[in-house]
Amino acid sequence: MDDYLSIFRALHRSNKHNTFCDTLSLEEKFQYEKVHNKFCRSVLCLKKTASNIAAKSELGRFPLDSFIKIQVMMYFTRINLSDINSLVKEAFNINKDLHDNGMYFWYTFATKIVEEFNLDFTKYENFNRPFNKIKNNLKKKFKEVVSENYTTKVQENISKLTDSSKLYLYSQLKSDIKLENYLLIENSFEKRQLLTKFRVSDHSLEIKTGRYKNITQQQRLCSFCKEIEDEYHLFLQCRRNSQIRNAMFEKFKELNPEFLQSQPLQKLNYILNPKLELLSYAYDFIKQSLELRK
Repeated sequence: MDDYLSIFRALHRSNKHNTFCDTLSLEEKFQYEKVHNKFCRSVLCLKKTASNIAAKSELGRFPLDSFIKIQVMMYFTRINLSDINSLVKEAFNINKDLHDNGMYFWYTFATKIVEEFNLDFTKYENFNRPFNKIKNNLKKKFKEVVSENYTTKVQENISKLTDSSKLYLYSQLKSDIKLENYLLIENSFEKRQLLTKFRVSDHSLEIKTGRYKNITQQQRLCSFCKEIEDEYHLFLQCRRNSQIRNAMFEKFKELNPEFLQSQPLQKLNYILNPKLELLSYAYDFIKQSLELRK
């Protein structure tokens, strides 16, 4: 609960000065979320410099505080019902009085979360139906609201990315927070790992490594072609791996005759999120291309 106090204060300051408050980044700093992020990166075998949001999105996972907020809203509803224990109700009313007197208590925390999702809890006050009759539908509704809220925040952040951001490609590939199909393919750990690294830009191409060497984007060049070495260049343009690219394209064309006529982004998305029968070809292309770069 104390973690959220800093966020509430930040939101208050941003509202007062009419500025933007990136609550998504603030919530990423919670200690339990740092552990969660480390777990997601570990599952995907990503470096610690990889994007936390991308790692979670790739696995279809939401922040842990999403579950906390759902439970808080569930209990907030439960405690407002008429069939609650009288002692619990009295404790709740005392907590509310302390909140009304300007003190930060659980009631403050709960009402702020309710406000975040624009929910009207007055319709549940003194509700006569037993809680166990409505809790399943309520929980389903709260999950949907929290999921939509987080997805919107992520999409808003991603939509602001420019082509200089290391997650720019990911913003073009990812349209929803869900577990990607290629991660469900069995007995292909190394192949999935390599695809993930290129999807979330956790690779060794100059477009990324040049960032840490303070090299301007225009100077992060392919040593062979002398053009900017990004994912588009490696997969679709580089002359050094043209032979193995043509071989891969032929395999993709067999399954999708329109593949060669697709737009560059469509081709890249098809390669980096391949069907089961094409996974090995995409993996072989990446592995051989990286060997050619050495």
